[in-house]
Amino acid sequence: MTLAQSKGDPDFDFDAVIRESTGLSIVEFMALAFLYYAPFGDVTEVRQLEAKGFWNSIQQVERQIRKPEVRETLRRLFSNDQVGFRSMFEREITHKKKYPLAVSLLPFKKQPFYRTAHGSAIPLSFPFVLEKFSKGTYWALHARYGEMDKENGVNNFTHFVGVLFQEYLTSLLKRAYSGTQCGEQHFYNEQEIIASSPHAPKENPPFDGILINGDSTVLFEMTTIGLPVDLLERGDPEEFLQHLQRKRSFLDKIGQLNRAIDGILDGTWSAPGLYRSKIRHIYPVLALLHPFPQNLATWEPLRDAAKRPDYYPVGGDAFVHDVQILTVEELEMLEPSLHDGRKSLPYLLNRKVGVCKAADSSMKDFLLSDPHYHEPRNEHLTAIFDDVYILMRRALIDQVELAPE
Repeated sequence: MTLAQSKGDPDFDFDAVIRESTGLSIVEFMALAFLYYAPFGDVTEVRQLEAKGFWNSIQQVERQIRKPEVRETLRRLFSNDQVGFRSMFEREITHKKKYPLAVSLLPFKKQPFYRTAHGSAIPLSFPFVLEKFSKGTYWALHARYGEMDKENGVNNFTHFVGVLFQEYLTSLLKRAYSGTQCGEQHFYNEQEIIASSPHAPKENPPFDGILINGDSTVLFEMTTIGLPVDLLERGDPEEFLQHLQRKRSFLDKIGQLNRAIDGILDGTWSAPGLYRSKIRHIYPVLALLHPFPQNLATWEPLRDAAKRPDYYPVGGDAFVHDVQILTVEELEMLEPSLHDGRKSLPYLLNRKVGVCKAADSSMKDFLLSDPHYHEPRNEHLTAIFDDVYILMRRALIDQVELAPE
């Protein structure tokens, strides 16, 4: 969100759009959402809630907000009462002809606090509260652009975010594979691939980046596509498969990786220092902004669409491995270890698929399943968080009567 502001694009002034929609800037929204999350951030057991006096926590928070109009905005954004929630569900049941147990939980995600009769509010779900703080601005913008232009608004928004995401992830991988500790490992972006591919068609390559690590290459296709919340809640296999098959959806992205592999194998696409005769392993990776539910059933259609794992001729024989998914969160977790050489991405990808229980799970679950795994501090992210923290603190000082430090 902060990266978008640096672009100076008047059509995507996220701060102005959020302010028009909520009356708050992006930083104010995040800061005040954090204020609602903070009383429950360290709670892991029900008895801790009781000890913290959770019935009155939000009421105490709201009393500290200086402006009555800001207080009412926050109440509307973050909470609803029994009548409000009931009317939403009744409307959905009536209009969409659903059974009561088939209604969406989306109203609870949008307003994750239940407003009590005595004026306070209690969290309906801790994950929903955390998501409102961490991702609330994104989904508020997503909804607002859809309202502003019902035909193209959401597509224009996601396309713009997709460009930002590719820039962000490219920058992350460039940092991870820079410096003397990386040795023979190098990451090259889309423009460097184009410049090294004189025989390629006059179009962008079907992948966004390539990692060269000795005799292994990792091909990245980066995308912001995701699965709708309603689809995930319903868990309908047919609907899930239909969504994967939509234009510019997941199977299209798998097809791009297939073409990328073919282009590397036949020499259409290349990169600085890439010698086809030395390639022995190719790992196709779909890099996602949003999490994807990974299990045997969800992986089956993706693997069916992907290039079959096997040896393919390219000077010597190169083994094309199973397609895999990495989210931006997982790459942020791995960045310090990739940079200092403690972990090798090709090794991790190969190891994950080779472990029966991990093959259909996420990289994050695979990493955390190791009892000896320790996630090192990501200094770049820490610096970004520190900058945002300072901005949020200023916003809170302006909006809230804080207790003396």
